[in-house]
Amino acid sequence: MKVEQLLSEKRKIDLQINELQHKCKHEQQVIKQVADESSTMIRYVCESCGLILGWPSKQQIEDFLK
Repeated sequence: MKVEQLLSEKRKIDLQINELQHKCKHEQQVIKQVADESSTMIRYVCESCGLILGWPSKQQIEDFLK
């Protein structure tokens, strides 16, 4: 029962996050390491809502890692 309740709450939170990310104008983009299921990736991320927006260039990645 407890697991079902938690999963239900998680779905509600995921829907709220998706709605906020959809409404966000993504005005501040930053390069960050983001977690995947098995690794981390370097991506452009909206600083306000956390949505992954794109891929930095090879040079930008090298500069980020310095």
